[in-house]
Amino acid sequence: MPVYERGYRHFEGERSLRLLRFVPIAANGVRLAMRSKLFLFLVAFPSHISLIVGAVIAYLFFQQLPLMMQQRGMSPAEMTQASFLFSSAQTQVGPLLYWTIQSVQAGLWIPVIGGLLAGRLIAADAQANALEVYFARPITRLDYALGKFFTAFGFLLYVTLVPPVGAWGVACLFAPNASYFHASKSMAFGLVVNALLISGVSATLMLGVSSASKKPRFASALFVGLMIFSHVASQILLEAIGKPDVYLVSITNNFLIVGYRLVSETVVGQIIQEGVDLPPREHALFVLGGIVLVSIVLFARRLRAVEVVR
Repeated sequence: MPVYERGYRHFEGERSLRLLRFVPIAANGVRLAMRSKLFLFLVAFPSHISLIVGAVIAYLFFQQLPLMMQQRGMSPAEMTQASFLFSSAQTQVGPLLYWTIQSVQAGLWIPVIGGLLAGRLIAADAQANALEVYFARPITRLDYALGKFFTAFGFLLYVTLVPPVGAWGVACLFAPNASYFHASKSMAFGLVVNALLISGVSATLMLGVSSASKKPRFASALFVGLMIFSHVASQILLEAIGKPDVYLVSITNNFLIVGYRLVSETVVGQIIQEGVDLPPREHALFVLGGIVLVSIVLFARRLRAVEVVR
């Protein structure tokens, strides 16, 4: 049948949602990263070590230690007192364990992920003149930005959320009853919020640094330098000046200052007992907000500089 004789027919194909156009970009970025053996052996596998260590500690503390107490042949009164002390110890040790795991994960793996991934986000596309292809319809600048953001955000959230929350889940599994879960669920919520904060700010900074250059290696080195040398500079200034405000120079320290109150008051009490004088949390939030703002400005300038012929 000739085409001109068919007339109008209703469109029967599938239309993709406008809000989900960034998903293929993010999925492609994750797929390319996971294809790298260097990324797998430096991030995907080693990042589980803290989860394994935390799970072993939780198992020993919640399973083996009570068995050892029972085998000592304590009297009922001694067992009651020991159980009370042990229950108090669980509520004290648990938050410190999960907080330590999350802090180590953030301080160790964010620079590693940034060194392997930052150059691939924007700098590699700019070097290959691929931004014009991305911004051709129906992909918009917002779709591209969200896709690249969630590529970095997914990996960062994975290394900062799964190990501490996984260790907490193991502790809840080995706990003698459900009271530990109900007593610590607010702490688990704080771990989730803190992981979202760390991952969101770090992913935005990664986008800003990656858009500042067309050389992927330079962008990766710049991100690692900002994370590491800001912390080193903070320690040097602390020794030289001694004022607590110099903690704000370190990006990692800003995460710690904001996050330790989100997790548990037990962590706050431990920091106070150690005599560490930290700046107010509002100052650290202001610094992190400035980092996000500068990163968005750099990223937006890179996108506006691209001319797309439609």
